[in-house]
Amino acid sequence: MENILLLTNEVNRSSGWATVGYYLKEKLSKEYNVTVVSHIKDSNNDDYNLISTYNYYNIFKLFSDYNRIVKKLSDKNFDLIICNIEPFLPLAVKLKRYFKSKLILVGHGTYIYYPFVKIPFKYYNKFFVKYVDKIVVPSRYTYNKVREWFTRDDLTIIKWGVDTRRYYPKNVKKELAFIFVGAQKERKGTIYLLKAFEKILQEYPDVKLYMVGKKSQKYYRYIQRRRLDKNIVFHENASHEELLNYYSKSMVHILPSVNTNDAFEGFGLVHLEANACGIPSIGTLNTANEEIIIDGYNGFLVPQRNVDQLYNRLKLILEDKNMWKMMCKNSLKHAKEHTWEKTAKKFMGIIE
Repeated sequence: MENILLLTNEVNRSSGWATVGYYLKEKLSKEYNVTVVSHIKDSNNDDYNLISTYNYYNIFKLFSDYNRIVKKLSDKNFDLIICNIEPFLPLAVKLKRYFKSKLILVGHGTYIYYPFVKIPFKYYNKFFVKYVDKIVVPSRYTYNKVREWFTRDDLTIIKWGVDTRRYYPKNVKKELAFIFVGAQKERKGTIYLLKAFEKILQEYPDVKLYMVGKKSQKYYRYIQRRRLDKNIVFHENASHEELLNYYSKSMVHILPSVNTNDAFEGFGLVHLEANACGIPSIGTLNTANEEIIIDGYNGFLVPQRNVDQLYNRLKLILEDKNMWKMMCKNSLKHAKEHTWEKTAKKFMGIIE
């Protein structure tokens, strides 16, 4: 095995998909020749942004992208294709057949489940998945979801990691503050965080909540109606340095994920990133959060949609300083045990 073609959305660390693609490229390139074909052009991949869409239900786009990629890569041979974006599967299969290579599909979460079980496109997806040699998922929770429709043995769990050279505690003053990182949407449990935060403010009126990520007008209107805005700081396009500062001056990170009718959290990289910055993280039960957070050690796990339980854990963080300090130490240790080097080593194990 020498030459790998990696299909991904972009070659940076701006999202979960992109972060996994970035580190797969970085780590695998030490042992293999890795060529990346992406959807979005960026400084790391100027010449190979050859994918036009996230939706190959339009057969014309599929053939158009396929022809463009084959023309660009006609002088290359690939032993393996890694499809890092689930909706790129039809394209990956056509390229597999052209290059006569093996194919690994990476299943991150929602898109490895619902499009394969729900009409009208489940038969379309199940047709293409027959050509996959192996599916890799990051958690037991996602594994069990895939097992509902994928019965072959070629399904492997490889947990994602965290780059502790990039995520680390900054020497800044701690504040009476919480942090939420990511897009504000239903699957992230945003409304339950806001309701729990509102309860906390009744006892601790000076507590702040940093919300770093794309702002939702729906939740912003709720915040204004409930008069929470003076305690909430929004930062939509924070630099990495600013993000580290927010993590480092906060007491705890919160991502109270919920399962919806058409989405679920497949892993939750931000929990590990928060731990690497020296703070515990709060997630939810019956999600992949259970495989990142050890309840009471590097964070807390609460039932989904349970505002009272979330409030109780936030209050405990504020009131039990000795426990919180121990959890901060545990969080750093936990992060160092989950590195991208370990992830890459396991990935190489299934490649050979």
